[in-house]
Amino acid sequence: MYNWLGRKALRLKDYNYSNNWYYFVTICTKSRQDFFGEIINWKMILNEYGRIVKNEIFQTENIRKEIFIDEFIIMPNHIHLIIIIKNESSNPVGNAGLHSLQTNQTTNKTINQNTINNITKNKLSNTIQAIKSSVTKNIRNNHNDYIFWWHKSFYDVIIRNVEQLKKSREYIINNPSKWEEDINNIL
Repeated sequence: MYNWLGRKALRLKDYNYSNNWYYFVTICTKSRQDFFGEIINWKMILNEYGRIVKNEIFQTENIRKEIFIDEFIIMPNHIHLIIIIKNESSNPVGNAGLHSLQTNQTTNKTINQNTINNITKNKLSNTIQAIKSSVTKNIRNNHNDYIFWWHKSFYDVIIRNVEQLKKSREYIINNPSKWEEDINNIL
């Protein structure tokens, strides 16, 4: 399936990406160039560009009240995030799994139910585009670096259950220690 630009479509056809749900997202730099830092002793050490990305991720929740960043990792040439979209009074996962999915075991963050009830809709792709745009603008304005580019799109997985959420969180947390095996590590 190809979109109107002739590129292979990465999103699910007919799926509404403004639905309340949990999404595992990967955003890569163009040609997988290392812009954000390096892995030293199985830990990600952010450089100035990596710190810009981190700041923009933290700003995402402040600016977009319908978005919650459950977990994330910035790697040398890509970012992994679990993004939760939480629109007006809708329960993102149904009553059975709400509590299990709302509590992030690694950071003990919990979504406030009042916040869930007072939120406007937003699409996943709009949020990713806003993050990418803010990072790019910040890097170019503050560092006059026009070599930095993102890959044109992003990859997403709709998290289907609590077990998949748990595995996604573990993958993110352990990603720096597995950098040697990572498909994004092209060196």
